[in-house]
Amino acid sequence: MSKVTVAAALLATVVLGACAKHRAPVVEPQPEPIYVEPVSIKG
Repeated sequence: MSKVTVAAALLATVVLGACAKHRAPVVEPQPEPIYVEPVSIKG
């Protein structure tokens, strides 16, 4: 391969690697379910 082809392949690999590193998905914690204790109504 020519030097230009090798340089282009190396540049593409570096660029794609850098982009993939910055596009990491943000995982947010799941909110805890709201639990309300039952209240007995005596009337």
